[in-house]
Amino acid sequence: MKRYILISLLISTIILPDFANAQRAEELYNQGLEALNFSNYATAIDAFGAAISANPSYAEAYNKLGVALYYTGNNYAALENYNKAIKLNPQLAEAHNNIGVIHFSQGQYQKALDAYNQAIKINPSYSNAYLNRANVYGKQKMHSLAIDSYKLAIKYDNSNAFVYKQLALAYLSMKDFEASAAACANVVRLNPQDADAYQTMGDCYYYLTEYEKAVAAYEKASKLKTNDVSLCTNLGNSYKKIGEYQKAIDTYLIVIKIMPRNANALLNLGTCYEMLGNDAQALVWYERANLNYSSLNDAQKKMLDSSIKSLRNSVKNTVKK
Repeated sequence: MKRYILISLLISTIILPDFANAQRAEELYNQGLEALNFSNYATAIDAFGAAISANPSYAEAYNKLGVALYYTGNNYAALENYNKAIKLNPQLAEAHNNIGVIHFSQGQYQKALDAYNQAIKINPSYSNAYLNRANVYGKQKMHSLAIDSYKLAIKYDNSNAFVYKQLALAYLSMKDFEASAAACANVVRLNPQDADAYQTMGDCYYYLTEYEKAVAAYEKASKLKTNDVSLCTNLGNSYKKIGEYQKAIDTYLIVIKIMPRNANALLNLGTCYEMLGNDAQALVWYERANLNYSSLNDAQKKMLDSSIKSLRNSVKNTVKK
């Protein structure tokens, strides 16, 4: 009996400190996670480092230490810790994914793909790895492969607006405007404050000559993003397409306020006033556009030359009467 008690005490002496260290390491790891969530990277680095000191075989701590180091711009140290994590646990999919992020940031796309594919092999439902892989394909102009990978990312997590947004851009690159608009609809469903998604949706409808829908999308974007030259130009163009000339004028004037020498807006102002029958005001804007003649393309120059010649005679004759 005494011998049994003695053996038990010896076992306790050996095991309990390891258990205590492991428990302490987990506490420090959780502290690191909390700091990481609040972007307190220095605190996170200290906590994960302490967790590793308490438990040198803590693969997840090495991985998260790498994440914190990555966010401080220390890619070399981050990669070193990711590799240590994998050495301890080759099945840690997140560490493989994070290695891919490092390679991607360095423009090493094949190495990034290899890392993301390994993460996916370990965890076939790893949405973020599919997203990251799709971004690599996008960088390489392999838009069809990117789309397939974005779809898989959505399959395993359909609540990420950013994935839908990237999918919309991939479709846009392939000139599949209907699919791009549909992806944008999912972006704004998940994030109604995403002005860029509304703007991209408007672009898609404009290319599809669905100008009423383009106007609706651009108007929503303009409520979220004011005084944007590109957006106001596209909205003005869409108003002009549906015959809302006064609304187009009001919108182009915003562009002119920001960029007084914007030849396209000046030319469009002249066109809208001419369509409203106000030839004198149309000529004023055409003349201003003429001062920035070199900014126009050949078709616009030809149109402007013809309009100015015609309206000068028209306005002159009106004054004589």
